[in-house]
Amino acid sequence: METPQQPNAPDSQLLFAGLSINYEPSGPVLCACGCGTAVKWPGAKYSHGHHLRLYAFKRKPDPRVVKTCPQCTRSFVDKRNLPDRKYCSIKCSVVRHKKGENRNCRNCGREFYAVLNRIKSGRGIFCSNSCRLKNWNSTSLAKQCQGSYRNNAYKVYGRKCCRCGYDKYPRILVVHHVDGNRKNGLISNLEILCPNCHAEAHLKTGNKRLGPTARVS
Repeated sequence: METPQQPNAPDSQLLFAGLSINYEPSGPVLCACGCGTAVKWPGAKYSHGHHLRLYAFKRKPDPRVVKTCPQCTRSFVDKRNLPDRKYCSIKCSVVRHKKGENRNCRNCGREFYAVLNRIKSGRGIFCSNSCRLKNWNSTSLAKQCQGSYRNNAYKVYGRKCCRCGYDKYPRILVVHHVDGNRKNGLISNLEILCPNCHAEAHLKTGNKRLGPTARVS
């Protein structure tokens, strides 16, 4: 009597007297990925994890891309394939985007790199803040620093009017720019004036901006 075979059942599973019997085929079953290793589990087509080697089972493509750095011309592997990454390192990126220039410090003479926006604003002169302060302390009486021309003028001329000698109330004295340019802070361009002399100086030069303490009737 022939043993009935269960329909739609694999060759390794037969039905005998109502019982399911599994058997291993003769010889090892090789992995279907083509690696040549034997399958350990019966009925399996691939070894453990070998199905991921096939293109149809790959969840994500390999993102690694070989690129060339435009700064040092060295080839590097971009593991994440970022579209914005063009340079092999941060150092090459910084060197590539430098738009300033190398200058010598006016105070110590050391060479330093000045950024473009500092050059445009006229601040790329000193290598550090300490050099800027040292130079300001040594030349503050000869050149104007921001907000210092009044103190420089008081140190040189004293608290009295340079024209009439008024010194009764020093708080009402003002510092006058001879050429009318407030950015020119040279000592030769400054003088201490009382409100009356300050108003006369502006009327003679045709400049009507007399300041808050001066009045003309």
